[in-house]
Amino acid sequence: MRDYRAGIVYGYSTTPKIIQPFKNVKLFNKKAFALIKDFNFYPYPNKYAFLTSIDRHYSEELDRNTTGLDFPMQTFYDKHFNMVRSYDLKYDLTKSIKMDFHADNNSRILEPYGAIDTKAKKDTITENILHGGLNTMYAQHAKIDYAIPFSKIPITDWITANAGYTTNYNWTRALFSADSLGNSITNGNQKTLNAQANLTTLYNKVSFLKKVNKGIQKTPPPKKAPKPTGPVDANSAWWDNVDDATKAKKKKDYLFAQYLARTLMM
Repeated sequence: MRDYRAGIVYGYSTTPKIIQPFKNVKLFNKKAFALIKDFNFYPYPNKYAFLTSIDRHYSEELDRNTTGLDFPMQTFYDKHFNMVRSYDLKYDLTKSIKMDFHADNNSRILEPYGAIDTKAKKDTITENILHGGLNTMYAQHAKIDYAIPFSKIPITDWITANAGYTTNYNWTRALFSADSLGNSITNGNQKTLNAQANLTTLYNKVSFLKKVNKGIQKTPPPKKAPKPTGPVDANSAWWDNVDDATKAKKKKDYLFAQYLARTLMM
């Protein structure tokens, strides 16, 4: 009985330099052009890796003839030869678009029947290895996330949103003993959208509401009429008092409006 195991693993990770072609263009310095100014992309993936492993088991069993009769004993063989390959890719296309991909592939290296004791049989195994064997299972998983750039648009900078898309695919070969049943395939996908709203930022776009958010402004008392320096005109003093009362009422109304706005913004 003999068992063989071997594998190769390779992985590469890096931090690519981001490319922003419009970053230094003065024409786009205004906030209205932030979406164009911040356009960016990465020229190559952040990470890629792959793994290949093989697992081979080979055994021969020959029972001893203890019957005393002269007849040949049959040799029994127990063997399997499997190969597993895995792939990983992580690619941030931009600051806001990120992609992940992973795949697994299982295969079986078919061997000639009986003992592997001739060059032709060994060459057959070598050729099957170089071709990756006969696939028995394949599965892949892909995911992409997108941070929607609402913050780059002045009218929607109070919204934060993220969209995601995930997909899965699986393929399984029919049993070798039941090829007529056919292979099986399953797949699926999932879409997600998460959004948050910062209402304080929205309210602050209105000058009155922005002042309310900073704190309620107390109504000052009505101004006292200055002392007369000459003859007093009763009618004039009366109108001055009315004018002060009107101002006080308006300020009370303003205070009420502040409390009302504060309550509605809670």
